[in-house]
Amino acid sequence: MQDTSALETTGSGRLLTALTSALLVVAMVVPWGRVLAQTGDPVLLNELLVSHTGADTTEFFELYGTPGHPLAGLSLVVVDGDGALAGTIDLRVDLPGDATLGGNGFYLIGNPVGLAANYGVTPDLPLPQSDLVPNGSQTVAVVASAGLGAKGSLVTGAEDTRDAVGLTDTGTSDSWFWGAPVLGPDDGFMPAGGHRISDGVDTDTAADWAFADDLLGPTNTPTAATPFTATPTPSPSPTATPTPVPTPDEGPVDTQDAPSVTALLELLQQAAGDGLVAAKRLHQLEDRLARVQRFLDYGQASAAAAQLQAFANQVQGFAPRWVDQATADALAEAAEALRAAIASA
Repeated sequence: MQDTSALETTGSGRLLTALTSALLVVAMVVPWGRVLAQTGDPVLLNELLVSHTGADTTEFFELYGTPGHPLAGLSLVVVDGDGALAGTIDLRVDLPGDATLGGNGFYLIGNPVGLAANYGVTPDLPLPQSDLVPNGSQTVAVVASAGLGAKGSLVTGAEDTRDAVGLTDTGTSDSWFWGAPVLGPDDGFMPAGGHRISDGVDTDTAADWAFADDLLGPTNTPTAATPFTATPTPSPSPTATPTPVPTPDEGPVDTQDAPSVTALLELLQQAAGDGLVAAKRLHQLEDRLARVQRFLDYGQASAAAAQLQAFANQVQGFAPRWVDQATADALAEAAEALRAAIASA
């Protein structure tokens, strides 16, 4: 499928008509900030520092997500983005089989000497030496270990990537991978790293991020895991069946008459069939909606709402090159209606 020139516009009216007739737009719009207190993904890159004043003794990578989420089978990778070296794995750190996000949702990988000296923190997984990350344009990502090449090999772009962020030193021939949002430059140079403005808030855009402090100041906040204790399952009472008390994240979320994820998915696929969504981007949008449904099934309303915001941002980011603009507007509006319903449920 071609880019904008190949996207037919004749079908956009049909999609808008379908949206009008098939979806009930919720009148009450809830501010985005209300639903972004927790992550929309089980595990995310949350903060990283790869370059700072003096010798790089305090490199670290902070993960964040659902407390207790297992990290086995995942790897942290740094991929070179500079010119002819672009795509080369400069660093691969396989997470231990017993690694999990802590009770506070954090897990810290980093240099133990610098972290102790500058922040009084002990990483959950120590890096074996200082200055492991080359300074330059790069992509940092959390990737499934299966199918990932060794250090020094080239990535294919088809790896199972859970989260990624890029840093740029403004090289004109540089590249980034897995659709990572790119940070920088910072005062004309590659940024020292970055941190999410709000822990775990992920809309897959650079707007989620702020620059790290290359002077090792207090705005860098490397956080290690606290112990995680699974909530025990209560034994049923032999004499009576207690009435369960609902909690905000317990059981499937009831969105009543709001548009459903299934309806949104069907409209997306209809638009693709009409030539309004490029096939090369369809699977990414389908995967995002699958995450929304999974979080709804688990009763994790805030996480589902955050994924819907990410879907709306993503579909607009693909317009007009890979998604017809009117179609992107319609899909984003439907996602907003569902998000508002979830937030008010």
